[in-house]
Amino acid sequence: MKNTPAALVALLLVGCAELPTTSLTRQSTIGGDPVFFTAIRLNKAFRIWPGLWSAKFPEGLYVAKFEDKEGIYFESMIPILDRSVCSYCDGSKFGRNTPGYHNHPREGLYVSKQSWSRFRAYIDQMPGLNKYDIPFPIDFTVIKLD
Repeated sequence: MKNTPAALVALLLVGCAELPTTSLTRQSTIGGDPVFFTAIRLNKAFRIWPGLWSAKFPEGLYVAKFEDKEGIYFESMIPILDRSVCSYCDGSKFGRNTPGYHNHPREGLYVSKQSWSRFRAYIDQMPGLNKYDIPFPIDFTVIKLD
């Protein structure tokens, strides 16, 4: 491994980089619609498998919290359960301190500023906010909170 090309290492590090986030403002929009006091009601829970682990996104409210250059982060009001293939239980059945259950400080839905139909999931993990494709349509309602 002493001959690992520096370009490969640089490429891997760039792939892990995240865009800087900022607080929402009254000028923050998705497809031209203001999102300052906006939430998404996820009408049906879903699970994604982005690798050797899964994350279950519960039905309920996801509130617009912050943004980056390309989209808006809607944070879940209910913890998102995730577990790896090595876990032997789902924390939703046994409580938060059960092996296999992971609670992250920031997690939810990421919506492209271009359109309400372009969703991704995000979870705050090492090395930062990681976004994952949702390979199917999700059942949601946009709610104004003001």
